[in-house]
Amino acid sequence: MSNQTGKPRTLSSLIMDYLAKNNAISRSTKQLTMRAANYLILAVGNLEVVDFDLADAEDYQNWLLGKYSPATTNIYCKTVRPIFRWAVRHRNIEADPFENLRLLKVAIKRIRIYSNAEVQAILDAALNDMWRSRIITAVSAGLRRGEVLNLTVDDINFENGVIYVQAKKESPLTWSWQPKDRDVRTLPLAPQLNNLLVKLITELPVGQPYLMLTEKRYWHLQRLRFESLMSGRMRECPDENFSRPFKKILRRAGIKHGTFHDLRRTWVTCLLESGLEPHAVRELAGHSSVETTMRFYAGHSRPIIDRARTVARNLLGATGLEPATS
Repeated sequence: MSNQTGKPRTLSSLIMDYLAKNNAISRSTKQLTMRAANYLILAVGNLEVVDFDLADAEDYQNWLLGKYSPATTNIYCKTVRPIFRWAVRHRNIEADPFENLRLLKVAIKRIRIYSNAEVQAILDAALNDMWRSRIITAVSAGLRRGEVLNLTVDDINFENGVIYVQAKKESPLTWSWQPKDRDVRTLPLAPQLNNLLVKLITELPVGQPYLMLTEKRYWHLQRLRFESLMSGRMRECPDENFSRPFKKILRRAGIKHGTFHDLRRTWVTCLLESGLEPHAVRELAGHSSVETTMRFYAGHSRPIIDRARTVARNLLGATGLEPATS
């Protein structure tokens, strides 16, 4: 419900107004925003916009924490905040009630890095050339799962030896899709991947531009799209039967714990270990900030650990203690 000036009065009307007037928001972000906003109304009720304050934002945070982990709680709080920032800019409210909300502390878990031997074992256990291509693309260029699955023929520049991670427009052959960072990224095309992609392209059915999807899956998605049944989740991950085959590959490789995203983590860590500047790594990885790159990856760099070990060895050298031998 809106008041006589046309400004939204309740939280639900503010949310509807925000989503209707922000067409630049990606489909996946819009879906997440709607879910977070629905939780907000469940937590505090459909309050008048002008009555919603920091105490209500804290009630929302506590409600979420009763259902989800601190990390997920932070995601939902950060997801609804743009609604209120937008409301401030449009003078619907005077201040952002989430501005002074303290996000919950989240412990950073140790990231999984594959060794060279494990990468080779994964490739040896790959089910076919498409899976080998998917794996090499992730471990040699750092593409996320959705970025790998949304690669088309036009994203590969064999002449310059690069891969483009770029948005797709809605067309008869492609569905609209945005990479996570929205910017175009240019990444190296490894020689081993070059040969596999040439083979995949020559075997593509007529009319299929997507390299990393089977013919059956592509045309199934096309049918759903033409019937307006293709969800945003399908666009983000066009192969919904992805995790199970990859887990099978890991079992065949003799690896107990790991994910497909760990291939990307391995690549980012190796870039930092090579001495590449963090800002350059951020650009290649498509992180939102260099702080993200350093926070999650820098502490796992082997050169950093080796230097710290050397410092410890020098400090303890004066104690007279002998290092353990075996």
